[in-house]
Amino acid sequence: MSKPQKRPFNPWRFTFKSRHDPVRKLPDFEAEFFSEAWKANRVHVLRRHEEPVLAAKLNWCLEGKRCLSGACPICGRMFRRWFPIALGRLVRKLDLPTSGFIISLVPAGFEIPLKDFRSFDPQAVENHVRRNLKKTILRDEVIIGGLDLSVNEDSKGDFTPYVQPHFYVLVPSLISSAEVHRELRSLFRQTEHTKRPVNIVKLADLEAQATYALKSVFERRIKYFDVAKGKHDTRHLPLRPLQEVELLVFLDRIGMTGRLLLLNVRRRGYRFVVEEKVLAAIRNRTQRHSGTLE
Repeated sequence: MSKPQKRPFNPWRFTFKSRHDPVRKLPDFEAEFFSEAWKANRVHVLRRHEEPVLAAKLNWCLEGKRCLSGACPICGRMFRRWFPIALGRLVRKLDLPTSGFIISLVPAGFEIPLKDFRSFDPQAVENHVRRNLKKTILRDEVIIGGLDLSVNEDSKGDFTPYVQPHFYVLVPSLISSAEVHRELRSLFRQTEHTKRPVNIVKLADLEAQATYALKSVFERRIKYFDVAKGKHDTRHLPLRPLQEVELLVFLDRIGMTGRLLLLNVRRRGYRFVVEEKVLAAIRNRTQRHSGTLE
């Protein structure tokens, strides 16, 4: 997770002429008017809860003078447009598999009480996730994803609400996802509140799944007991205003690129680049795989 940058990432200077642009590929990608309305709502919530500086920052995000805040839905929409383009170009350049899988990871032990969230340093949880990924057969794979956040509550108040960081990463690879799942399950343990710390699905739509990795909508997850089913379940609801304020202040502090999780790849300007030793490993794997097909 990147530290707060002196020079915020500016997606407005990027040229969006690409077949991977979600505006072109995804009919249901968020419209500009939605982001504008969303910004107005966030400004209202911030003003009501005594965050005038951030409220003014978002309010004055206008054409020609963008705020570049991680809390701004308008700038965030452009960031989410850039991300799948940069990822798609890397996949093509390195001749990576267009197939692969998506991993959702919920690291235990990083639950943050809402009152402490403003001082939360995401570097620690990112380092934890990266160290664990390096312990698996994914150690030499290109992994790119993002930080997601939820506020978890219990319908009966059995535990204090907390913020749960989790990650959604894309892995363009020919490795067996079943083997990856077995290794990750031994590293990301199940807890009382996290019954499914590892989930893997097929990489089927790069643009849709990449934009989801950096989604701008956060939610409350409320644990309750479903009498009809005879087991616990989860409701997904919008954040309460005070919860939203805490998350917005945090997102503004870390910036847009502060949510990126990268393994074996770095961001250089508007591109993702891979080190030479990783490139050599990718070429060797590709050659071995081609040999098995002949």
